[in-house]
Amino acid sequence: MKIVRNSANCHVVGGTFQNDNQSTQFPDHIINKCLNNHNFKNEMRILLPKANVSQDSINNLKDLFNDAANENITKNYVFNINLFNLIKSILKFKPESRSSISLISNCSGIDHQDSISITHGHLILKLSSEWYYKSGLIGNPTTTSKVSSMRAPNKIFRMIFDLNNFEKIINGTFKDKDASLTKTTKANSHNKKNYMRLLWFIENVYNVKEFEMVLTQQTLDSTEDVLISRLSKEMINFKYETIAFELVIKNLGLLNIPNLFETDKKDEYWLQEVLEWLTYTSMNGPQVSKFDNTDSFISEYKESVDFVEDYEEEVMEIVVLPSSTNSSILNKSIINNQLFDLVFENFVKANILSNINFSWLSILNFGVKSVNTSHGVNDDHEFIDNGENDIVILFDKNSEYIIWSINSGNNVI
Repeated sequence: MKIVRNSANCHVVGGTFQNDNQSTQFPDHIINKCLNNHNFKNEMRILLPKANVSQDSINNLKDLFNDAANENITKNYVFNINLFNLIKSILKFKPESRSSISLISNCSGIDHQDSISITHGHLILKLSSEWYYKSGLIGNPTTTSKVSSMRAPNKIFRMIFDLNNFEKIINGTFKDKDASLTKTTKANSHNKKNYMRLLWFIENVYNVKEFEMVLTQQTLDSTEDVLISRLSKEMINFKYETIAFELVIKNLGLLNIPNLFETDKKDEYWLQEVLEWLTYTSMNGPQVSKFDNTDSFISEYKESVDFVEDYEEEVMEIVVLPSSTNSSILNKSIINNQLFDLVFENFVKANILSNINFSWLSILNFGVKSVNTSHGVNDDHEFIDNGENDIVILFDKNSEYIIWSINSGNNVI
């Protein structure tokens, strides 16, 4: 099902998972394709009934989060660097270690500015026309740039470079087995001349351009700590700052609840209504509260939702979000996969598995908006209207789930 709304694409899938109070098995595509494949998660929110959560599970989550902080798992690094010095340092790592690096450039306009991201061992580079034609690289125009009315100087071109197999591609010994890439992307991303041209371009021409980068740690081998240490030694006056993530636990009080699953009308309108309620609740919207007295002349939200009659539920929210005095970088901070897995495995699955009174639980992952890729390496994320880059999942006691994947209008996956 595809819902087009406010220039954003909303892809909806659903299904069932096994839950027999002894073993909980989620389909692989829920975790891998929808969650771990969501590259740059900026904020994670979990909604569930307070009655479904024990104080022991909350205390355990707090302890695990504190341990993660002590191991620097909650940390981001922010620093300025040109692309040549960055790639030169990354290529000094063994290929198997390069996949652990997750990095994005901090830019406010990915649809008209150069941008960089590194994820899953790949460099995704977007260049403006000015730099693209100087580079001699082979790339593809972004979806927005294909619009005939767009001025040539404002066009953006996208390229993918496989850092895991960089040397093999240049040496001509790499055999491409990645079926996930399109034919055009394969041809361009594994073009030997393109890789050699990239090295020349970033060293001799593009070296004058610096980016503010945000880097996070994805594995326990501390590759990123080593990268920061290496850059500090190799570059004169190299400076960086750190941003940590914090855990916030809120009691949202008694809320009016729509019919989340036990209904016969699971149509497009019901999907929209439930998604709107989940997102509005995650933002602590006042009109879901049992005690809200907002006049219908001001907002008709409560009249537009089919709440369960004479029923309310006390809801708790678990939030993982960046904490920093640097407001310009907050929305570019990245939750690493280790931290996400810690919360998912030890809190989400544990509560669904161990609580016989489990009724429902929702995960809302809000991704970085101004980033040039949002899922995997092959998608082209663009900032249309609000730059949507989010995933919302709802689980219920009947072992059913629904996933909403919300992306900008021109996002291509």
